[in-house]
Amino acid sequence: ILFNRGYINAIIATSEITHATPASFAAHNISRYNTDAIASDIFYSNNHIVLGGGRGFFIPKTLGGLREDETNFVQRMTDDYVFLKSADDLESVPNSLDSKVFGLFAQEELGLVDSDPSLLEMFDYAYQLSNQTVQNQNCRGFFIMAEGSQIDWRSHDNDFVGMITQMDEFNETVNAALDFAESREDTLVLVTA
Repeated sequence: ILFNRGYINAIIATSEITHATPASFAAHNISRYNTDAIASDIFYSNNHIVLGGGRGFFIPKTLGGLREDETNFVQRMTDDYVFLKSADDLESVPNSLDSKVFGLFAQEELGLVDSDPSLLEMFDYAYQLSNQTVQNQNCRGFFIMAEGSQIDWRSHDNDFVGMITQMDEFNETVNAALDFAESREDTLVLVTA
């Protein structure tokens, strides 16, 4: 069982999951641009739930991905773990987490097509699965790092409307986390920019 140490970890981002913030919760590398090594670290990390974009960083270039080597982590995710391919897959939350879950919904960042999942959809999935697993497996608790990456990216592009839309989505996600925390005395929600 994955939970012998007592906690369930999830990392979620609307950017590539190998991007700086999510990667810092799973990888140790001298440069944020060493995406092959970062993707490898994420695959082998103790994070139980990994949701976001960046599927290309887990597939070799020879197979249409972005990796310089021939390691096909997506195939290994599909063979050995739960692999979510689309936002529709987030609708079926198992009763407990008995395998790692990888959801890589886009080749690079999310939000380029309407079918990509939102930050709130990914957060809801991770929260429900983590919470159910805590109850069913008698774990100590869970940790979720959820980054609304596209707020920053839309700002870099001077896309005011897109940035406001992403801020609204982030606000909804924070409110969902606060709703859970308000019903408990053992939950901390941190929000930073």
